[in-house]
Amino acid sequence: MDCVKFSKNRSVHLPDLSAAIPEILQIALTRCGLPQVWEQRKFPQTTGDGYIFGTKTKYVPDLVDQLVPRLQDVLHELAPNLRARERNLDLRLRVSIHIGPVHDEGDALRDRISEPTIYVCRLLDSAPLREALRRSQPDVTLVGAIISQRVYEDVVQGGYTQLHETEFEPVTAEVHDKGFAQSAWLYVPRRSHHATDSEPVRRTTAQKSSEPTPAATSAVFHGNVGQNITANQISDGVHLDLPEWFFDSRRSKEQES
Repeated sequence: MDCVKFSKNRSVHLPDLSAAIPEILQIALTRCGLPQVWEQRKFPQTTGDGYIFGTKTKYVPDLVDQLVPRLQDVLHELAPNLRARERNLDLRLRVSIHIGPVHDEGDALRDRISEPTIYVCRLLDSAPLREALRRSQPDVTLVGAIISQRVYEDVVQGGYTQLHETEFEPVTAEVHDKGFAQSAWLYVPRRSHHATDSEPVRRTTAQKSSEPTPAATSAVFHGNVGQNITANQISDGVHLDLPEWFFDSRRSKEQES
């Protein structure tokens, strides 16, 4: 997960926005009925403007089917509090999901460095995902996700989610300076179109990979975090401790006066 244009926010707000990312992720997973994914996450690491962790492959369908839409909901609820603190304060997320074997013993940082973790980071940085969010209305579309070809084939085409195949758009995930170009699929739970940008997001027909893939022992989830919680008591009855600024915009105003 990464925040969209994280550094465009004023410096005074960046520490709180960074701290909010894992909080928002935990809330979204709890709302999905998946608190164990958070509690049992592997090699978690904050990147300042994002977060990365691994989980068991059996949870991948739920990450695609439930977590991505719940992140949109949580960010939508938090947005008014951000706007109250400062009109242009913004938090939107890019999310990427991939499947592959990753060591989960010993030193967390060392063990997570593998082909699947590199791959999922490349997906996250790819041009189509960035363009999809850039060309959407920033007050409406708060989360955009990209899944690898393998996740699409195993999870979506395999029938393990409630999402229809047509809710995903085939793209070529390119990161030019890394020489990366792979078939992938975009999923945006709440679509919109930026009024000043009429060009469509670049798409291509995603081809099934002919190369064999190793049996997965761990799934890597990497993505972004955004905006929205209006009360310390979450609607589904789950109570979580959140940073004070989630609920009180006065602190920021006092600091800036």
